[in-house]
Amino acid sequence: MNPTKKLAAAILFLAAASIFSIGALVKEKKTAAVGNGQEASLVLYYGDSCPHCKIVEEYIKNNDPAGKITISRKEVWSSQSNQNDFLEKAAACKLDSNNLGVPMLWDAADSKCYEGDQTIINFLDAKLPKN
Repeated sequence: MNPTKKLAAAILFLAAASIFSIGALVKEKKTAAVGNGQEASLVLYYGDSCPHCKIVEEYIKNNDPAGKITISRKEVWSSQSNQNDFLEKAAACKLDSNNLGVPMLWDAADSKCYEGDQTIINFLDAKLPKN
C-alpha cells in the first residue's frame, strides 16, 4: 500500500478517535424510510468535510431530485456507532481494514460495498430510472 494512503487512513482514524474521546454526539441523517419503518437498503457512509463525499451528495441532489432512490446517510467521523457500522459492513465486503475511506455505499439488497465517488455515482446512475 502506498505511503500516502496509509497516512490518510491513519489520519482518518486518529481524527475519528479524537472526536469520539471528547464525547461527540451521534450524527445520522436519513433521507427517507422504506415502508413500515424499515431502513433504506442503501447506506452512504460519509465524512462531514470529505470532498469526495460532497461529490456524491451533489450527484444525488442533481440526479435524483424526486427521491426515487432511498438512501440512509451515516456520518462516520463524529459517530462511534456509525463508524462501528461502517467497519462491520466493510468487513462483510472483505475490504482491507487498513485501506478504508469514505465515501462508501452499502447495498443491503446485494450485500455489496461500493467505494469512492465515481464507483458510487456509476452504481447510482445504473439504479436511477431513465427518462
